[in-house]
Amino acid sequence: MGKLFKKGHIPWNKGLKGVMPIPWNKGIKTGIIPKSVFVKGHKLTVTHGMRKTIFYSKWAGMKRRCFNKNEEKYPIYGGRGITVCKRWLKFENFRDDMYKPYLKHVEQYGKKQTSIERIDNDDNYKPSNCKWATQTIQQNNRSNNHLITYKEQTLTIAQWARKMNINNKLLFDRLYRYNWDMKRALTEPVKIQQ
Repeated sequence: MGKLFKKGHIPWNKGLKGVMPIPWNKGIKTGIIPKSVFVKGHKLTVTHGMRKTIFYSKWAGMKRRCFNKNEEKYPIYGGRGITVCKRWLKFENFRDDMYKPYLKHVEQYGKKQTSIERIDNDDNYKPSNCKWATQTIQQNNRSNNHLITYKEQTLTIAQWARKMNINNKLLFDRLYRYNWDMKRALTEPVKIQQ
Protein backbone atom coordinates (compact mmCIF):
# COMPACT_ATOMS: atom_id res chain seq x y z
CA MET A 1 0.00 0.00 0.00
CA GLY A 2 2.96 2.33 0.10
CA LYS A 3 4.07 4.69 2.83
CA LEU A 4 3.59 3.92 6.54
CA PHE A 5 2.66 6.70 8.96
CA LYS A 6 3.35 7.28 12.63
CA LYS A 7 0.53 5.87 14.72
CA GLY A 8 -1.96 8.55 15.75
CA HIS A 9 -0.74 11.27 13.38
CA ILE A 10 -1.57 11.29 9.68
CA PRO A 11 -1.75 14.91 8.54
CA TRP A 12 -1.13 14.40 4.81
CA ASN A 13 -1.42 11.73 2.20
CA LYS A 14 2.03 12.34 0.69
CA GLY A 15 3.09 9.36 -1.36
CA LEU A 16 -0.44 8.03 -1.76
CA LYS A 17 -1.59 10.27 -4.60
CA GLY A 18 0.51 12.51 -6.82
CA VAL A 19 2.75 15.32 -5.70
CA MET A 20 0.18 17.70 -4.22
CA PRO A 21 -0.40 17.06 -0.49
CA ILE A 22 -4.09 16.79 0.42
CA PRO A 23 -5.34 17.26 4.01
CA TRP A 24 -6.12 13.81 5.39
CA ASN A 25 -9.82 14.40 6.06
CA LYS A 26 -10.41 15.88 2.58
CA GLY A 27 -8.74 12.84 1.03
CA ILE A 28 -11.11 10.52 2.84
CA LYS A 29 -14.17 12.50 1.77
CA THR A 30 -13.14 12.40 -1.86
CA GLY A 31 -12.21 8.72 -1.73
CA ILE A 32 -8.54 9.34 -2.54
CA ILE A 33 -7.32 7.84 0.75
CA PRO A 34 -8.56 4.61 2.31
CA LYS A 35 -10.50 4.98 5.59
CA SER A 36 -7.91 2.96 7.46
CA VAL A 37 -4.27 2.09 6.99
CA PHE A 38 -2.03 -0.47 8.62
CA VAL A 39 0.90 0.81 10.65
CA LYS A 40 3.49 -1.83 11.50
CA GLY A 41 0.79 -4.50 11.61
CA HIS A 42 -1.71 -2.39 13.62
CA LYS A 43 -4.85 -1.06 12.02
CA LEU A 44 -5.06 2.71 12.42
CA THR A 45 -8.60 3.98 12.03
CA VAL A 46 -9.04 7.49 10.74
CA THR A 47 -11.46 9.56 12.85
CA HIS A 48 -13.83 12.35 11.87
CA GLY A 49 -11.57 15.12 13.20
CA MET A 50 -14.43 16.91 14.99
CA ARG A 51 -13.81 15.84 18.60
CA LYS A 52 -12.93 19.33 19.81
CA THR A 53 -15.83 21.09 18.09
CA ILE A 54 -18.99 22.47 19.67
CA PHE A 55 -21.00 20.24 17.34
CA TYR A 56 -19.28 17.14 18.78
CA SER A 57 -19.91 18.37 22.33
CA LYS A 58 -23.65 18.65 21.53
CA TRP A 59 -23.63 14.97 20.51
CA ALA A 60 -21.59 13.92 23.55
CA GLY A 61 -23.88 15.90 25.88
CA MET A 62 -26.96 14.25 24.37
CA LYS A 63 -25.49 10.81 25.07
CA ARG A 64 -24.35 11.79 28.56
CA ARG A 65 -27.84 13.01 29.54
CA CYS A 66 -29.35 9.72 28.39
CA PHE A 67 -26.79 7.14 29.57
CA ASN A 68 -24.61 8.53 32.38
CA LYS A 69 -26.38 8.10 35.73
CA ASN A 70 -23.88 10.53 37.32
CA GLU A 71 -24.87 13.31 34.90
CA GLU A 72 -26.83 16.08 36.63
CA LYS A 73 -29.64 16.04 34.05
CA TYR A 74 -29.85 12.24 33.77
CA PRO A 75 -33.06 12.04 35.90
CA ILE A 76 -35.03 14.13 33.38
CA TYR A 77 -33.60 12.32 30.35
CA GLY A 78 -32.29 8.76 30.74
CA GLY A 79 -33.96 8.45 34.12
CA ARG A 80 -37.38 8.85 32.54
CA GLY A 81 -36.62 6.60 29.59
CA ILE A 82 -35.32 9.08 27.00
CA THR A 83 -32.56 7.50 24.93
CA VAL A 84 -30.53 8.01 21.76
CA CYS A 85 -31.46 5.97 18.68
CA LYS A 86 -29.05 3.21 17.70
CA ARG A 87 -27.98 5.08 14.55
CA TRP A 88 -26.85 8.15 16.51
CA LEU A 89 -24.72 6.18 18.94
CA LYS A 90 -22.07 6.52 16.23
CA PHE A 91 -20.99 10.16 15.87
CA GLU A 92 -20.50 9.96 12.11
CA ASN A 93 -24.18 9.08 11.60
CA PHE A 94 -25.29 11.96 13.83
CA ARG A 95 -22.98 14.25 11.84
CA ASP A 96 -24.37 13.02 8.53
CA ASP A 97 -27.95 13.68 9.67
CA MET A 98 -27.56 16.91 11.64
CA TYR A 99 -24.44 18.85 10.60
CA LYS A 100 -25.86 20.77 7.61
CA PRO A 101 -28.94 21.96 9.54
CA TYR A 102 -26.63 22.81 12.47
CA LEU A 103 -24.46 25.04 10.27
CA LYS A 104 -27.56 26.74 8.86
CA HIS A 105 -28.92 27.40 12.36
CA VAL A 106 -25.53 28.67 13.61
CA GLU A 107 -25.33 31.05 10.66
CA GLN A 108 -28.71 32.52 11.58
CA TYR A 109 -28.57 32.50 15.41
CA GLY A 110 -24.93 31.89 16.42
CA LYS A 111 -23.26 28.95 18.18
CA LYS A 112 -24.39 29.96 21.67
CA GLN A 113 -28.03 30.04 20.58
CA THR A 114 -27.93 26.66 18.80
CA SER A 115 -29.08 23.66 20.80
CA ILE A 116 -30.50 20.28 19.88
CA GLU A 117 -34.20 19.97 20.63
CA ARG A 118 -36.55 17.02 20.69
CA ILE A 119 -39.78 17.98 18.94
CA ASP A 120 -41.79 15.61 21.14
CA ASN A 121 -40.44 16.09 24.66
CA ASP A 122 -41.46 12.54 25.60
CA ASP A 123 -39.77 10.86 22.62
CA ASN A 124 -36.14 9.88 22.03
CA TYR A 125 -33.25 11.57 20.27
CA LYS A 126 -33.62 10.38 16.66
CA PRO A 127 -33.63 12.01 13.21
CA SER A 128 -37.42 12.31 12.98
CA ASN A 129 -37.72 13.91 16.43
CA CYS A 130 -34.82 16.38 16.53
CA LYS A 131 -34.07 19.82 15.20
CA TRP A 132 -31.84 22.75 16.11
CA ALA A 133 -33.44 25.49 18.19
CA THR A 134 -32.50 28.58 20.16
CA GLN A 135 -32.25 28.38 23.95
CA THR A 136 -35.39 30.54 24.23
CA ILE A 137 -37.45 28.21 22.04
CA GLN A 138 -36.16 25.19 23.92
CA GLN A 139 -37.02 26.67 27.29
CA ASN A 140 -40.55 27.29 26.07
CA ASN A 141 -40.91 23.58 25.27
CA ARG A 142 -39.86 22.23 28.66
CA SER A 143 -42.27 19.83 30.32
CA ASN A 144 -42.31 21.82 33.60
CA ASN A 145 -43.38 25.14 32.04
CA HIS A 146 -46.38 26.98 33.41
CA LEU A 147 -48.77 27.61 30.52
CA ILE A 148 -51.18 30.50 30.77
CA THR A 149 -54.20 31.05 28.57
CA TYR A 150 -55.50 34.60 28.26
CA LYS A 151 -57.83 35.89 25.54
CA GLU A 152 -57.69 32.48 23.79
CA GLN A 153 -53.88 32.54 23.52
CA THR A 154 -51.73 30.05 25.44
CA LEU A 155 -48.12 30.95 26.19
CA THR A 156 -45.53 30.24 28.86
CA ILE A 157 -44.92 32.75 31.64
CA ALA A 158 -41.67 33.81 29.95
CA GLN A 159 -43.46 34.37 26.63
CA TRP A 160 -46.24 36.40 28.28
CA ALA A 161 -43.66 38.45 30.20
CA ARG A 162 -41.84 39.34 26.97
CA LYS A 163 -45.09 40.06 25.16
CA MET A 164 -46.46 42.32 27.92
CA ASN A 165 -43.07 43.87 28.76
CA ILE A 166 -43.16 42.60 32.36
CA ASN A 167 -40.32 41.06 34.33
CA ASN A 168 -40.58 37.25 34.23
CA LYS A 169 -40.22 36.82 38.01
CA LEU A 170 -42.70 39.62 38.69
CA LEU A 171 -45.32 37.94 36.52
CA PHE A 172 -44.72 34.59 38.22
CA ASP A 173 -45.06 36.23 41.64
CA ARG A 174 -48.24 38.07 40.65
CA LEU A 175 -49.84 34.78 39.59
CA TYR A 176 -48.55 32.27 42.15
CA ARG A 177 -47.38 34.28 45.15
CA TYR A 178 -50.02 37.01 45.27
CA ASN A 179 -52.74 34.95 43.51
CA TRP A 180 -53.75 37.70 41.11
CA ASP A 181 -56.20 36.81 38.37
CA MET A 182 -54.79 36.50 34.87
CA LYS A 183 -56.10 39.80 33.51
CA ARG A 184 -54.75 41.83 36.42
CA ALA A 185 -51.36 40.03 36.42
CA LEU A 186 -50.85 40.68 32.72
CA THR A 187 -52.30 44.18 32.36
CA GLU A 188 -51.68 46.13 35.58
CA PRO A 189 -48.82 48.57 35.01
CA VAL A 190 -45.61 47.98 36.93
CA LYS A 191 -45.19 50.53 39.70
CA ILE A 192 -41.67 51.89 39.84
CA GLN A 193 -40.48 52.55 43.36
CA GLN A 194 -38.66 55.83 43.95
